[in-house]
Amino acid sequence: MISVAPRHTSMWVHADYYYKALQFIRLNYPDPELSVARIADHMGISRSHLYRIFDSVSHQSIQDCILSFRLKKAAALLKNSAAAIGEIAQSCGFSNQSHFTSIFKQYYGETPSSYRKDK
Repeated sequence: MISVAPRHTSMWVHADYYYKALQFIRLNYPDPELSVARIADHMGISRSHLYRIFDSVSHQSIQDCILSFRLKKAAALLKNSAAAIGEIAQSCGFSNQSHFTSIFKQYYGETPSSYRKDK
C-alpha cells in the first residue's frame, strides 16, 4: 500500500508556523528588540523561510505585521487610557516618541494626540 501525503500539506505547515509567529509577536510586541531574526530563531527556522510563510499565508510582510500589531495596541491605549503618548509608545515597543508619532500618522492619517481627541 502506498501512502500519499494530502495535497496542500505545506499550506497547513505554513499556517501553523504563521500562527505560532503571531503568538510570539502578541507576547513580545512591547520589546523594542523584537525582530524577524528573533522570531525565526525562536521558531527554529530561517528568516527567509519566515518571510515566505508570511507572504504565502497573509500576503503581508512580517515587519508590517509587527508594526500593525503595535500600532493597533497603541490606538487602543490612546482611546482607553490617560497615559502619556511617550509612555504608550514605549509600552508598544517604540523606543522613540517622534518615530512613533510619524509612523502612527502614516498609518492612521493623524497624530496620536489628534487620534485621542477624536476618539
